[in-house]
Amino acid sequence: MTESKVLSERSGHVGIIRINRPEVRNCVDDEVSAGIEAALDGYEADDDVWVVVITGTGDEAFCSGMDLKAFARLGPQAKIFTERGGFAGFTHRKHLKPTIAAVNGAALGGGLEIVLACDLATAAEQAQLGIPEVRVGLVAAAGGVTRLAKRVPRSLALEMCMTGEPIGADRAYQAGLVNRLCKRGEALEGALQLAESVCAGSPVAVRQSRSVTYASTAVDDDEAWALSRAAVKVIFRSEDFKEGQRAFAEKRLPEWTGR
Repeated sequence: MTESKVLSERSGHVGIIRINRPEVRNCVDDEVSAGIEAALDGYEADDDVWVVVITGTGDEAFCSGMDLKAFARLGPQAKIFTERGGFAGFTHRKHLKPTIAAVNGAALGGGLEIVLACDLATAAEQAQLGIPEVRVGLVAAAGGVTRLAKRVPRSLALEMCMTGEPIGADRAYQAGLVNRLCKRGEALEGALQLAESVCAGSPVAVRQSRSVTYASTAVDDDEAWALSRAAVKVIFRSEDFKEGQRAFAEKRLPEWTGR
């Protein structure tokens, strides 16, 4: 039996999605896009999953982007871009739960665009990250040219977009594109540790904090304060808020429910 091109598993409150095509550097075809979208659907609907991690199989590649052979073979029938999620069923998707990319190897083209669609990222020391689309006459239109300059200095984003040359994991870490730098083979472990740190907080408070952080960058100060006040109202009505106060008073770790 052929193994699935996308694998999913659980580790506590963390859902893990793994692109499983190491023989073609984990590039994305229509089956991968459908698999990622389905896995996300499941994790978004599961109240016991608080964080989602996405990674690739092997140490060579996180994801090398679109499977050009599959796209050429299927033409308009190729569903590498899904209606809800865009490329890989992920890059244009709106989701409520925090996402972390565990960059186990090269993240190129659409692979980097998957990383940019995540909230946080860890990377193995040998990883290369880049958007080489200009070298084949394309534009990194699944988030590369629109998101990269929001994550790294504009001069670096322009260099990567215009030359197509990748950068190493160490430079990505120094520029803020990657949150944690890991040894070879340990990007997923690093992502799970980061996810556990996120899970230490109330899922309700984490989701509201994430939402306001993103939204406030696109509005003026008055609107940002309004967003913050609205988030506080949501939190005050939550069971997690009450549990947090009880746990603090009783000097114990809180038992979050995410409600």
